[in-house]
Amino acid sequence: MMNNNFNDLRAAVVGIGGVGGYIAAMLCKHYEHITLAARGSRKESLSQNGISMKSEIHGSFTAYPEKVTETSDIGAQDIIFICVKGFSVEQVCNELKEQVAANTIIVPVMNGVDNAEKIRKAFPKNIVLDSLIYISAFANEDFSISQVGTIAPLYMGTIVNDERHNAAVHIVNAFLKEAGIDCQIPADIEAETWNKYILNCSQNVITAYYDCDTGHIRENPERTAQFETLMDEAWSVAKAKNINVTQADIDELMRKFRYVFPATSTTSLQRDFHDGKPTELDMFSGYIIKEADRLNVPVPLTKELYTQLVKRI
Repeated sequence: MMNNNFNDLRAAVVGIGGVGGYIAAMLCKHYEHITLAARGSRKESLSQNGISMKSEIHGSFTAYPEKVTETSDIGAQDIIFICVKGFSVEQVCNELKEQVAANTIIVPVMNGVDNAEKIRKAFPKNIVLDSLIYISAFANEDFSISQVGTIAPLYMGTIVNDERHNAAVHIVNAFLKEAGIDCQIPADIEAETWNKYILNCSQNVITAYYDCDTGHIRENPERTAQFETLMDEAWSVAKAKNINVTQADIDELMRKFRYVFPATSTTSLQRDFHDGKPTELDMFSGYIIKEADRLNVPVPLTKELYTQLVKRI
């Protein structure tokens, strides 16, 4: 296990979009040995200009990584943060095969509930942590990062309950906190991951369906009701899987949706549909529908919106 002299640690961020860009900018601002994985014009921009971020929490700044290279050439790292879209997990794992050392800690900060498990199967001898982040952030055309809103908590833990994994959770948590990232260790990371996933299965899907921001959903009673129905359907699947998501958790998600999330915040799924890019629809609605069918749980609205959105792809 690595020591706790964070200035000596080498960390890489793979996937410099909204989430990865936010984490990368904060790490580059505070630490010396940070590598960013990028390609093409993004790689060229980050190499020449550094990574710029305009954040409602941290202000505007530009920070500079030690190295910018492609994923397959990041070199030996103590920690690798994987922040790609779900459909790129297999490709990224293949590209990292020769880069992951025996002591490398891998931290996927991604949407979905099964990405960490996929990465564990690819790197069975490594520590792979579980994490999620509540954030509204996106990459701009010039590859700068915008972060909207006054909260961006990152939750980290492990479903592998042993000494090595638990020690790694505390090391990475402290590493991120020292860089100014609001990192927290919840009592039940699996439940926390599903909390975020339930929100994604409703907020991402409803904003993509109507191609609008969060404010336009909650200003419309019919759309708000659909949002709640999508949450209830995803929650019913979680309960059938014996995930410990409570009514209080759902009430808190609804409170955040109504009163905390910025009205102008969009979602990654909405932006990808709007821009004609590959989407994570199957990771959201597709996964819920598959599990619902397997567990004999009715999810009619999820299926209806999924069917309509598939037609737009």
